[in-house]
Amino acid sequence: MSGAVRRLAKESAVYGISTIGARFLNFLLTPFYTQLFLPADFGVVSTWFSLIAFLNILFQFGLPQGYLRFAADRSGSERSSLFVSLQLVLLMVSVSFSLVLLAGHGALLTLLEFPSESFKLLPWVLIILTLDALAMIPFNQLRLENRSLAFSLVKLMNVLINLTGNVIFLVGFKTGIEGVFYANALASLFTLAVTLWLTRDHLAGRLNLGWKELWPVLVFSVPLIPTGFGTMFNEVADRLFIQNLSQETIRNWSGPVSLTNQDLVGYYSAGHKLGLFMFLIVQMFSMAWTPFFLQESKKPTFGESLSGLFRVLLIGLLVSGFLLAFFMDDVLVVSIAGYHLIPPAYWSGLVVVPWVVLAYVFNGIYVFFSYGLFLEKRSGAILIIMVSGVIITLAGNLFLLPVAGIAGSAATVFLCYLVMALMMAWMSLKTRPFSIGTGFLFRTALVMVPAWFMVFFHYHGTPLTLWLKVLISLVVIGLIFIFKLWTLNLLRLFRRPA
Repeated sequence: MSGAVRRLAKESAVYGISTIGARFLNFLLTPFYTQLFLPADFGVVSTWFSLIAFLNILFQFGLPQGYLRFAADRSGSERSSLFVSLQLVLLMVSVSFSLVLLAGHGALLTLLEFPSESFKLLPWVLIILTLDALAMIPFNQLRLENRSLAFSLVKLMNVLINLTGNVIFLVGFKTGIEGVFYANALASLFTLAVTLWLTRDHLAGRLNLGWKELWPVLVFSVPLIPTGFGTMFNEVADRLFIQNLSQETIRNWSGPVSLTNQDLVGYYSAGHKLGLFMFLIVQMFSMAWTPFFLQESKKPTFGESLSGLFRVLLIGLLVSGFLLAFFMDDVLVVSIAGYHLIPPAYWSGLVVVPWVVLAYVFNGIYVFFSYGLFLEKRSGAILIIMVSGVIITLAGNLFLLPVAGIAGSAATVFLCYLVMALMMAWMSLKTRPFSIGTGFLFRTALVMVPAWFMVFFHYHGTPLTLWLKVLISLVVIGLIFIFKLWTLNLLRLFRRPA
């Protein structure tokens, strides 16, 4: 098992470097745009890219995930045939949606309240969506082949070309906001060309569009479309609810402090972004985890591997999340040349940090237990879990937000991911059981529940001093070893054999 664990850790680290690097490079575009564009123009660009995020789910049609699942059971010419066939289906889907959107662009622009002159951007948006959709299956083929370095380098090159293109078009040619979309289309074209070249061995596959070949993939893939929309809804609904709170409700729990909806969205968004550090950790794991369990599930030691990996992941997520949330405010007070990670004006949003971080801890558990339903090709069950999460998101924001303010919305995010993780674990363990160890779970709760209680007490009760937090953290780490939640045997899993 140690070799498999080391491979998973290595793949996660490589995917993590590219994810963090790409996000950092993309972050540089925000100050660049705000220096060049008027707020109205920047708003148009931002709205178009929000629409792209939404339409990506439709254009991809769940097929990249379908390829990942079904290609794992095939090799050689059979996998190549699936590769070529699904690429053609994706192309047909993308062209069909593009034609519909072009035909109905008037209603679309009216619905989104876009200025009529922004129609000229729609063809470029559709080109970007099509190119990105066609690159997803080659990307997943790289994941199946454990070519994480190639995957990561292409992702980073995409962002670098996008950045360079923005500078050339906006500063050099002074194209206006159209240059943003020219640069993105150029980066997407490069990405598709390189991923196809890296997976060129599969391009010679035999085209097979028969129902016997495609129907099982479509049955698996199509439920993932509403699942994708549900995921997006769970991520953005909180800010929509906060934006639409009545002033009377805000005054009821803010007291004499005068706050607007925009103030609350700003505080909440800043605190939520700090919690996204935990999301990046989960994303690193997620990218490596799916191809890992698709390959390892064929081995007789798969159950043993799951048991050991679950212990490593659970303790790793709980402890890293605990330390991240506990010391976040101490990181923020540090200034470099007078600048803070988040300006002091936004620190009122810190109350949401522990909720969001713990939510992403359980999102990591959800990702881990997805192995069962994914292996059994039960995407319908995954959709049921997502619908449950959407219901909790709606109910929590309707009832907790008016009572507890932005902390209520953050608590809703936590409850959503907690319930989804528990449902995913229950369903997967029914289909692909392994030994979790009730004693291990009890000892983990005995140590980590009080630890996390101190985090919430710090943000929602009486703030603790830095030295007291250091002392508490050392006690928690000591108890982890005393209760044998993390042992030297687990550490040896990550070492190379002598």
